Amino acid sequence: MAFPGSGVGTYTYNLVKHLPKSDLFNFHLFYSSLRRPPDQLPLKSLQKNEKKIFNYHFPRRLIEFFGNRLPVLPVELLIGKLDLFHSSDFLRFPLIWGKGVTTVHDLTWKKFPEYHTQEIIKLHQKKMELTIKHGDFIIVDSEATKKDLFEYYPQIDPKKVFKVYLGVDELFFKKANINASHTLAQYQINSPYILYVGAIEPRKNLKTLISAYHQLISTNPQCQNIKLVIGGKMGWKNEDVYQLVKILKLKDKVIFTGYIKQNDLPTLYQNAKVFVMPSFYEGFGLPVLEAMASNCPVISSSSSSLPEAGGKFPTYFNPSRVSELTRSLEKVLSFTIKEQESLTKAAYSWARKFTWTNTAKQTLAVYQKALDTP
Repeated sequence: MAFPGSGVGTYTYNLVKHLPKSDLFNFHLFYSSLRRPPDQLPLKSLQKNEKKIFNYHFPRRLIEFFGNRLPVLPVELLIGKLDLFHSSDFLRFPLIWGKGVTTVHDLTWKKFPEYHTQEIIKLHQKKMELTIKHGDFIIVDSEATKKDLFEYYPQIDPKKVFKVYLGVDELFFKKANINASHTLAQYQINSPYILYVGAIEPRKNLKTLISAYHQLISTNPQCQNIKLVIGGKMGWKNEDVYQLVKILKLKDKVIFTGYIKQNDLPTLYQNAKVFVMPSFYEGFGLPVLEAMASNCPVISSSSSSLPEAGGKFPTYFNPSRVSELTRSLEKVLSFTIKEQESLTKAAYSWARKFTWTNTAKQTLAVYQKALDTP
């Protein structure tokens, strides 16, 4: 949660928020961050939800060191005796008494190491070593990630691996505020636009999106006034994305918004002409469902877990083919109002199936299985 706008931050917050009150469990949240904007960390709302929070001010690198690189500090020394510890990302602290549950969101660092820094690769490698060593139960976000897990770690016991889909926040199913133009103006949006939401990093395949967008506006005069909005924080190894915008002379056409506040996201989805998820690889693909919940047409890469998240409702394309994405954009942007309404209505119903309440209930069942296992 120290990284608002990230998939892991969204997962951790919503899981903790929706874990039900139980006579069998007392839930504690171990949280630490040295730098954290108060308005971006909803810890108070979790406290109201009867979750006890251990809120430390350790630097991130110190936590990474003792929770991953040199795992010699049992988490119980920080929060007291526990029965089970759930790691929602790459930290797997040593445990004195408790059992471990680990969420593996994806294995992109394993499948596509060239997309990551050595620091990130080492952190995830160490986490998997510790997870396997201690025999943790493992939660994955999708069947695609589950398949990848067994491909790279066949020694893992299949009986300890559980698929639990993510949920969609109720915020996205509601009509956004009526003053949409004011919200959009905060992100320098004042024209029709194509939307992407996510980090700016290699596996997100933004160069293909930018190239397809360039082809679209170059060959379709009616699309000249449509801009491309790239919403999300900078990741890593992304210099070539900005360079491509410069080379294609799209500086006045492509808008980089930076971090988008959670409460503003529905407005951006609901007012977009189309949402595009061009990724080479996703562990789940939550923005696809957020767009569907917001009645926004979706174009998605056909790779990894994205067809699981999107079902039959997005227009899919091969993420390695720029021309295929261009044709998909032309197709969706030419939908009649009736065609668009029919598609988005069905997609909205599909998105309704994914709730954080279900995610929490299924996760709770994994906790119980872990505790019941000798």
